[in-house]
Amino acid sequence: MDTDNMVSEEDGFEITPSLTNIDPGSEEHEAPPTYDQAMMEAAMASAASPLPSASGLYPSLPVACAPGGPPVGPSEVGGPLTYVTFTQGPFNALVEQANGWLEQHPEYRFLNCETLEIPRENDGHSFGDCSTINNVSSFNLRLASNVQFIRTFRLWVVPQTPGTNQKPQRIAYTDIIPKKRASSTALFFKPKVEFESLKDTLLRCNHGFRTEPLPGRVLSIQTLEVLYRDELRQSGAPPCFERFQENYFTWVREKNDSPEYFRLTYLRVYYEETPCAVIQQIGFKDFVPKQCEDGKDFEPLEPSVVRIQSWLNENEYLDVANVQTVEYAFNKSPNSKFTAETDRTLFRVKDICDLRGLKFFRVFFLQYLNADAGIGPLKRPRTLTYKTFNPAVTARQSKTDPEQFENNMDSWTRSSCWLRLTGARIFGAETVMIRTYPSKGNSNLQIPFVLDSSFRNNRGADWNETWVITHRVFLDGLYAEPPANLMPPLPFLPPDDSGSCAIL
Repeated sequence: MDTDNMVSEEDGFEITPSLTNIDPGSEEHEAPPTYDQAMMEAAMASAASPLPSASGLYPSLPVACAPGGPPVGPSEVGGPLTYVTFTQGPFNALVEQANGWLEQHPEYRFLNCETLEIPRENDGHSFGDCSTINNVSSFNLRLASNVQFIRTFRLWVVPQTPGTNQKPQRIAYTDIIPKKRASSTALFFKPKVEFESLKDTLLRCNHGFRTEPLPGRVLSIQTLEVLYRDELRQSGAPPCFERFQENYFTWVREKNDSPEYFRLTYLRVYYEETPCAVIQQIGFKDFVPKQCEDGKDFEPLEPSVVRIQSWLNENEYLDVANVQTVEYAFNKSPNSKFTAETDRTLFRVKDICDLRGLKFFRVFFLQYLNADAGIGPLKRPRTLTYKTFNPAVTARQSKTDPEQFENNMDSWTRSSCWLRLTGARIFGAETVMIRTYPSKGNSNLQIPFVLDSSFRNNRGADWNETWVITHRVFLDGLYAEPPANLMPPLPFLPPDDSGSCAIL
């Protein structure tokens, strides 16, 4: 089995106090096996399982409403997929609200969960009412402004299979947080803060699951980040547990002379509260776009999906939890060859103007140490593809105003119609933020041309930027575009006479 970018043989983990907290150096626990040993044991115990039904047609279903806010789509939409977003309250309260929604709607079943960080700008007085944030598809952030990020919880659901009479699902989560390594003294006697890699974190976590398994069946896993300024370097201490549970936090978009800050990566595991006899082991595989020959750009995201399917065909015993689009941040110019250390957990931003981002796909999968206890059919696509849906432009950028987009309600109406008309088999779904930097005096961000782009330059906080919310649906199969006359019409947009705008 190809283990590149999977969990390594070195151990190290720290999981939130609500779950496992095992010291690997303790004499009470045997040393963890290597990742290959654990996966080989699971593969020998597993058997090939049937693929899901090929039927991709579903009845009409209502688009869910966010508590305290407007609906995220029309009251009735024909389609196989929808989502509900929860915004008000501490994060664990948002998860309980989602469980209440599932209990009231047993006709739906879980597809994926997401923790979203939605930006909104301080207008000089207050940040406004967060209940209206669900129907907004773009956010304009100005130079050196105070930005508040609202953490919301999004639940993607599909209709239950006809004829099934299952109990409503209950969702819980736990955060897998990297452990701080011993600090070493760096230049000027400042502590050099280091955290274990994502591979090390998961290996130690999996070893903990052997003695204290997850209290439920893993549904999906998400890569998240928490932002820190200089206090992390000054103290050398890991982030406090409360930082990962905050409903919102405020971040100042300062100019390019702003102090350095840190981005700490961690994993959030969503699971169903249900008896689970098998011991689950979590793994991941990263598929990074290849660098172009000129060294200045990277290939788009689409070829990575082809490589994912090829890899899955070679590893038939993997149970795929979900696929996530992750952005790898780095300071180095791509003019020369470099290796993306995607399992890195701590990243120091030294110069915001020099910051770059490279999007890649991360495949989370499960293996089972006692598969003879019964694991059911494996979740695997025959032919993995994806479709990214973006909101349509309703007004071009002018000299005084940024480009405007249709709201989430109208955007998702079009997306759901596409899924219904194509009869697509849905494998997963996620929300992807597209960050763009409109050129001064020009118009048209040309969002459709950057949806599948993997590389992004950062023009720094001296530029205004626009965040556009898009929806990426992972599909099982190839699907032709439906006839345009059957799709909802696009908003009317007058011809652009002012020229084009570059997107980096």
